[in-house]
Amino acid sequence: MARRGDSPFERSIQSSIIEALNENSCTVVRCRSADSVGHIAGDPDITGCIDGLHIEIEVKVFPEQPEPLQRHRLKQWAKAGACCCWVTSKAQALTFQKEVLAGRGKGRVLEPSEITE
Repeated sequence: MARRGDSPFERSIQSSIIEALNENSCTVVRCRSADSVGHIAGDPDITGCIDGLHIEIEVKVFPEQPEPLQRHRLKQWAKAGACCCWVTSKAQALTFQKEVLAGRGKGRVLEPSEITE
């Protein structure tokens, strides 16, 4: 069963982000499945690691924004030391990856306005 807001277009953006981020050898990211055992409501769409740092990414279709529960989950991950963001495009996700590789973004939630080139 698809999550609310998990449209075919959103899944397409998620797939393009995963493919692009995984092109960098220091990055491994996967889509978190809503069907998986242990899935927690509101958890970000993409989870993984960039250069040894845990990352969480919520994907939205512009002009949508994360729901309050999704924002709360991102803040929980950031408080635990993860690098987190929510994005509306592959370009923003790639900029986020650069920010993480440059040592910025740990322990906070970056918004699209902070990671747009």
